[in-house]
Amino acid sequence: MWSGLRRAAAALAAVAAALSLCPSGAEAKAKKPYWLVSFVGGVLVPVRETADEREVGLGVGLRVGYTTKVGLGVALVAQYSPLPVSDPAPGDGGAAPAADVTENHFVTAALVPRFTLGRDVFRLSLGAGGGGIMEQTRSRPADNETGQTLVDSVFAPAAIGEVGIETHFWGSGGIVVTGSYLRSFGDREAEVGSLLGGLIFTFR
Repeated sequence: MWSGLRRAAAALAAVAAALSLCPSGAEAKAKKPYWLVSFVGGVLVPVRETADEREVGLGVGLRVGYTTKVGLGVALVAQYSPLPVSDPAPGDGGAAPAADVTENHFVTAALVPRFTLGRDVFRLSLGAGGGGIMEQTRSRPADNETGQTLVDSVFAPAAIGEVGIETHFWGSGGIVVTGSYLRSFGDREAEVGSLLGGLIFTFR
């Protein structure tokens, strides 16, 4: 009886040793590079002086990137929001200027080097890079509905920093939440933060 138990214990110890020498699925996966695509949506929030000119707006984003086996990578980041223009404040006479903004488009695109910590269920990514913005504002006189629509389009370089938290529920994807800060320069100086969340997919 005791010899049988000793043989069983020795067999279990051998199996445990063999398993300890073999990398787990998560560890083996961590050694492989992968591509990622994420589709996100949320809000864009103007900050500082930009908050005097723009209001909080809904936004959507797309990220396509590549991550090496050590966690370093790069992503192409694009975001869009109507980012409504704030109503002009009344003048000294108490009357608002005769101009209504009817439509606004705010688009950003940037190339962001990033670093990802972890390859298991929870992952943290940090990134910073540069690109540009395009904003187009259409307005017309408030007292003349048939008046000519004025179009103002601006392009400007921009820098962006972002942090993301990923939760991978299945082997090739999960849910991601990202927060970012963007600042543009030149003809259109703007500071905009964003909080976006959605789905992330990974491919090898």
